Amino acid sequence: PSASEAAKVNTPDVSPEKFIKNEWQICPVCESTDAFLCKAIPRKLFLSILIPMLIVAFVLLLKNWWWGFGFLVILLAIDLMLYRWLPNMLVCYGCQSEFRGFKIKDGLSFDHHVAERYRQRQAQ
Repeated sequence: PSASEAAKVNTPDVSPEKFIKNEWQICPVCESTDAFLCKAIPRKLFLSILIPMLIVAFVLLLKNWWWGFGFLVILLAIDLMLYRWLPNMLVCYGCQSEFRGFKIKDGLSFDHHVAERYRQRQAQ
């Protein structure tokens, strides 16, 4: 499929059996070999919770430094618990498809240079 068609697909119905040895090899949607690892939480949900909490922390910091600092420590503890609790997923750089339920290689952190390369390819 073309990049524009692949971009419309966010979470393809791909079973783990379609991957070689149950590991990421190539994207079945756009045939890209590049992907990055992230936590499986909807970005809009995460931001809709994070931004109001940071505003509350900022207001508390302005009113009483100790209350604001305490609130930030509580937010940090919640964030660490979510980080450990939420499962990982792979996101394809080429089509932004999300993949869950198979072995994930280490070292697949987000790379801005790779993302920019794919963004420029899609802009052409």
